[in-house]
Amino acid sequence: MLEYKKNLVYIGIFLVISTCINLILPIINKNIMDFGFIGKDFNILIAMILIVFFLKVIDQVIEWIKEKLRVDMQLDLKKNLSKKAFISLLEIDVCYFYTSNEAQVINNLETDISNMSNIFDGSTIFVITQVFNILGGLIGLFFISPILTLIVMLFVPFKYFVVKYFTIKREREVAEYIKNVENYTKWFSGIIRGIKEIRIFNLKQQKNIEFNKKQNSIIKNNRYMEFIFIKNNIFDVLITECLSTILYIIGAMKVFDLSITVGGVFAFISYSIYVTTPISAILNIKLFLSGILPSTKRFLEFLNLECEVDNGEEIAKNGDIILEKISFSYKNSNFDHNIFDELDLKIKNMEKIAIIGKNGSGKSTLLNLILRFYTPCDGKITINNRDINNYSISSYRNLFSMVSQEIYLFNDTIKNNITLYKEVPEEYIWDVLKKVSLYDFVKMKTLDYFVGENGSMLSGGQKQKIALARALIKNSPIIILDEVTSSIDDNSKKVFRSVINSELKYKTVIMITHNIEEINEGTHIYEIKNKKLDRIK
Repeated sequence: MLEYKKNLVYIGIFLVISTCINLILPIINKNIMDFGFIGKDFNILIAMILIVFFLKVIDQVIEWIKEKLRVDMQLDLKKNLSKKAFISLLEIDVCYFYTSNEAQVINNLETDISNMSNIFDGSTIFVITQVFNILGGLIGLFFISPILTLIVMLFVPFKYFVVKYFTIKREREVAEYIKNVENYTKWFSGIIRGIKEIRIFNLKQQKNIEFNKKQNSIIKNNRYMEFIFIKNNIFDVLITECLSTILYIIGAMKVFDLSITVGGVFAFISYSIYVTTPISAILNIKLFLSGILPSTKRFLEFLNLECEVDNGEEIAKNGDIILEKISFSYKNSNFDHNIFDELDLKIKNMEKIAIIGKNGSGKSTLLNLILRFYTPCDGKITINNRDINNYSISSYRNLFSMVSQEIYLFNDTIKNNITLYKEVPEEYIWDVLKKVSLYDFVKMKTLDYFVGENGSMLSGGQKQKIALARALIKNSPIIILDEVTSSIDDNSKKVFRSVINSELKYKTVIMITHNIEEINEGTHIYEIKNKKLDRIK
């Protein structure tokens, strides 16, 4: 909030000016009634009306400036919260994404940021404005009639308990609503991912039943929250009308015994509105915050998730990668899920190795350990005889390029997906495209051709070749090939074998595969078996 201190000070100054105007208006209206209409003084009447008009114009100009400052703060806060969430998203431990649904994460962040930015909503500034109006109203009330002021103040505790009752109920419903929406988003994302299975196995009716059940829960929460607001507003109106009725009756009695003028009664009613309406709004702030607080809590929990810390020394050069007595098991598991037990591996500089193993044996886990996405429970990984944790993550990962079965392509041009937004001579790009057999295709489409969401405009083989071109452009000393030939045609497989034999000849290559027949000659083969690595060739 410190960055908004200047704007908040300006808003405070404008609120004081606006309060002074509102404090003066009932007095002027009193004189219009007593001296203008009842006293039949036309000159005073016109003069007072013009003064009221002038003050109203000033008040609205102030209101416009105040609202401009408020809107700027609200939008800036939303931008800053989004930026913090995005930066945190880029640094959060990768394990978080294996247990989280992407649609759920996006929905939660959008909801929480929207709710939190409401702290600068018009309702919040309105409440602050009303606090100033209360002060001005109380001054006016005591000036006109201390006895009537006491009657007004007696209504405050009653209104407090009514609002508190509805606030507690709403907080409970908001928490339940957030939980139901989160579950629904996660479920709906699963529907999209499994749409083919739903159609193949004719599960539409079952999924419709689930949809209705989840939607009914959300609608039920919404209905209860709306009804709480409606009931709160109804009680607020009834209490205010009850107070106004009493004030009119007592005010009339005082007019009849000449202890107050008619204009004084109307001025008092105006001041009482300044006091009673703000009291309701101030007490309702907790009702308003009941939607902000749960989102703030969840957003802060997200920002406090464990993140990668990118500190340490720069890595000077590539060297031998040594895994010594590596043990690893997944955390937060209800059963023993030990993947490796004192696993050893040495990958010499420029050596070519292949790792095979059954599904679930730990091939991908081993890569994640080498890439520092996971941390071993025991043992250590070294490069250049230094623990890899001593190097900065960004410097260390610059040693690697990776081509995987499920490579991700950005919804951008072919050029940007290959160069990853770095300045690369176009002649070099075309040379690499020839090596990966993409030259003719890209020549027809151009480098500025958009590949679509995750390469949706490309075939599987074309996506893999772009990923291979990306790895060659980066020119890292260590190349990881993760099941790259499992879902491509024979021609593409030949391209990959050719690139490995020629372009990757002087690089360290780590290949993950389930098909031993596709491993190039001269490659050392290891098998993950019984939580260890055995060299079989």
